[in-house]
Amino acid sequence: MEPSFKIRPALPADAERIFSILIEVAGQVPIDLSTPQRVGKLKAQIDDWCCGGLSYVAVDEDGVVVGFQLAQKLCWVGKDYIHLTYAGVTAAAREKKVLTRLIDAEKRHGVTLVTVVKPDNKSDMVERLKRYKFRPWPWSDPPSPFKFAYRWDPEVSSGC
Repeated sequence: MEPSFKIRPALPADAERIFSILIEVAGQVPIDLSTPQRVGKLKAQIDDWCCGGLSYVAVDEDGVVVGFQLAQKLCWVGKDYIHLTYAGVTAAAREKKVLTRLIDAEKRHGVTLVTVVKPDNKSDMVERLKRYKFRPWPWSDPPSPFKFAYRWDPEVSSGC
């Protein structure tokens, strides 16, 4: 029988489990955890994202966090958007549509979603994002942080 997963908002109590999953996927994303300062900064960011109300976790039937999507609301050029910062799913929960359900939870906010995929990402994230109806940032020469950005717009995706 296929395990079931519940998607719920991330809570501060989830931060340590989210960090452990992030360590598990760090080689694919990649994330630099080479110094105690970098680890401390990332843990502080995870704490903030868990308190922001826009991050989600997937929990299994035992209540264990098996996936997460960290996000925060930002404003750029006068428009709000949700920046999808990091996502990860445990090896045991992969191939079970956990990430799809986490992204769907973010889409329910009805706000543009933006994420940046590092060029050395090894998780086929660009192909997944395209399946989730994300598209490359529409600029010919985007500013540096958006060079590898993908976005989902509710008005474009809903057919309006």
